[in-house]
Amino acid sequence: MPQFGDSYFDAEYPASVCTATTTRPTFSIAVDTLILARVDDLAGDFFYDANSFNFFDPNTYQPLGGLGNISDDVKPGFRVSIVDHDEDGTATELSFFQMEKFGDPYTVTSSQPITYVYYFTVPANPATSYDLDYSSRFRGIELNRKREFGSRFTGIAGIRYVQLSESFNINSSGGASSSKIDNELYGLQLGGDLKLFNLGRVQFGATVKGGSYLNHAHVSASVVRASSGQFARFVDNEDEIAFVGETMIGAFFPVGPKGNIRIGYQMYYLDGIGLSPDQSNTYSLFAQSGSIDTRDVWFHGGYVGLELFW
Repeated sequence: MPQFGDSYFDAEYPASVCTATTTRPTFSIAVDTLILARVDDLAGDFFYDANSFNFFDPNTYQPLGGLGNISDDVKPGFRVSIVDHDEDGTATELSFFQMEKFGDPYTVTSSQPITYVYYFTVPANPATSYDLDYSSRFRGIELNRKREFGSRFTGIAGIRYVQLSESFNINSSGGASSSKIDNELYGLQLGGDLKLFNLGRVQFGATVKGGSYLNHAHVSASVVRASSGQFARFVDNEDEIAFVGETMIGAFFPVGPKGNIRIGYQMYYLDGIGLSPDQSNTYSLFAQSGSIDTRDVWFHGGYVGLELFW
């Protein structure tokens, strides 16, 4: 819960500007609805990365029709934040968020059989289409300690757990492939809440948090060739250094003396994360070697919610 939203900061303004109470709240709770878009740069891998997915026609070298970026999506979610305020200007915050599953089934097609050696050798019965299924689940919980520094800035220090779990499945008459990865991130974060300005009784503020995390990642990838029935599976566990950052910019509209309506922009940025399509490199599968491929991903959009304090 952004400290800039607590109306007791308004004591420095004249009553004609803001009539909110000057009494410091002892407890507050905020519930937000999130609408976030998931954005990454996986689209290039589906077209020209020689060591990853290459969904193009091997004769014309043209991308298969209508692929787009199947990993980009927009979904709703929610966040609940509870804050216990102390009289000395400090506070303890517990916050949890979860997004609905990103991703949907998708089919890519070609005007002629797809003979690219995705299944390590040219399939005996090449297909003209692939059925793809991509899913991504994102959630996290954090515990922070906050301290006021003046009337406009509140420092933040805390611990956070973030989970990003993904799966990617491919099916065709030539074979099938599946990859799953669980990113479990544990880390410390620092940041702050900044009260920007007031327009009448409406407050505007920003929150920025970030830190280094240990990403305990588990990947399971497999592929089967329909022509021979040959099956390969590769399982790996690795610890990677990752980064998680969060930015909020929003407005607070007072609703009576004990409430605010919250609305604004929300962004999460993750780096050092394993995404499931990167883990299905068939060369590594059949060689039974390799390591987790990592990159970055963004979740950004808007939020709207209600905050109550007493």
